[in-house]
Amino acid sequence: MILNLSFFLSSHLQVHGGTTKKHIIEKVRQAESLAEFNCQKYGQHIITVLFFDEANTTEAVGCIKEIMCDGTIDGQPLTLNTNLKLVAACNPYRK
Repeated sequence: MILNLSFFLSSHLQVHGGTTKKHIIEKVRQAESLAEFNCQKYGQHIITVLFFDEANTTEAVGCIKEIMCDGTIDGQPLTLNTNLKLVAACNPYRK
């Protein structure tokens, strides 16, 4: 089966040493709202992507892991729009 999907980049969070858990959670909430808007305006075939760039450079990397792997924030279930996809890139370790 071939699917024709359209992608919207909802937002790009440039993660760095100063990125806090609060910043990450706010960005996820914004992306959820945008995914809902995109689905309503353009249809259910639209995929919204939240991209965490350099995800391993923050002390709050555990928050990103919890959101992406566990589907929770502070242990509470996260109900993400099914058309919202989370993507993260990590930099290689440097001494």
